[in-house]
Amino acid sequence: MPIKIITTLNEDIKNGIEEVLKFSEVNVLLNISPDFQCLNFINNKKNGTLFVTIDEVIYWIEELQKGISIDYNTISIHAISSSSEQNKKCIYMQLDNNKSTVFNENKDILPMDIIKSENETEKDEEDMEEDEEYVIEFNFIFKNELNLTLAYEQITQCAELHPDPDDSMDESEMFDSKYIYLISLLPYCHKI
Repeated sequence: MPIKIITTLNEDIKNGIEEVLKFSEVNVLLNISPDFQCLNFINNKKNGTLFVTIDEVIYWIEELQKGISIDYNTISIHAISSSSEQNKKCIYMQLDNNKSTVFNENKDILPMDIIKSENETEKDEEDMEEDEEYVIEFNFIFKNELNLTLAYEQITQCAELHPDPDDSMDESEMFDSKYIYLISLLPYCHKI
């Protein structure tokens, strides 16, 4: 499931089993844009714990005994960036809108209603209705920037273990004559 609201942590994660848990960091703030009603309980509220596991990225708030898990195939882009709101480095994730469905633990799909700020005018609302497209962005803001780099590296390695099936070539593309011709030229290519 792409994004799942969770109320329990897997025992392997709690116990730090290395085959499952690749990285964890406490005191990480999560900023989600736009602000969705179903995810508002974690958006900019309290510092939580980021867990990078072999199968998903988890953000957990111990005080609430609640968090979210994000499937790697839901993540379109991830990078180290700067948070404009916090003036700190963060792990930036852009999620694939077509795969960004939020589920609760009962596997019920939750509506992704956007919370409008008080500053938005009627014109802004009209523009939003006309253009239903938006970019879903998650910023994981770290207090410890050294650990941010380690987390990014682990997310990258784990994401590579879960290639997006929609991004792969099908057999007809793989055996296209132009593709075969280009591959045959590789031994003659030199680095400049």
